[in-house]
Amino acid sequence: MFPAGIIQEPFYSLDYPTAMNLGGLGSVIGHELGHAFDDSGSQYAGDGTLRNWWSTTSRTRFETSAQCIADLYSGYEVTPGANLDGELVLGESIADLGGMHQSYNTYVHWRSDSAAQAAEESAAIAEAFNMSDAQLFMVAFAQTWCSVATPEYEAELAANNPHPASRFRVLGTLSNSDAFASAFECPLGSTYNPESKCAVW
Repeated sequence: MFPAGIIQEPFYSLDYPTAMNLGGLGSVIGHELGHAFDDSGSQYAGDGTLRNWWSTTSRTRFETSAQCIADLYSGYEVTPGANLDGELVLGESIADLGGMHQSYNTYVHWRSDSAAQAAEESAAIAEAFNMSDAQLFMVAFAQTWCSVATPEYEAELAANNPHPASRFRVLGTLSNSDAFASAFECPLGSTYNPESKCAVW
């Protein structure tokens, strides 16, 4: 769940184009829904009971995909000598990746279903922001994680907080997004378009 107070700028505005609203608030909604299928939430059945409701094959595939994410985030150095704990931040990282991915898929479907409005918004975005609507979606997603913290505070969070440092929520999510790499034409093998990517949902 998330508080109603978040339904405001910079996450959402009636004056924003759809790309911004789905990149911002849409990704947050997708993130929260995704927690039902992260490393913790996936262990609860639809009636809220703690029991295995997945097939052995599904659980094994999930754990393999989740390990990719845990390993990736464990490689992120928050401050010299202090890396994220990929297992600690796994639930939030899975939700970030899945939430943005699902919100972007929603945006793609909206563009198809509302072609005239989408074309109008795309033209306005190009004129106002000098970028494509897909690029604006990604920028809106990244801006939801803007923050400032001292290195000492970030090192403390890295040791105890199940949420990754904000910049790694952006890097980890967008570097595993084919849509981002395509929108910004990132060369294959670059930081934001590695040859091997992680994905769960």
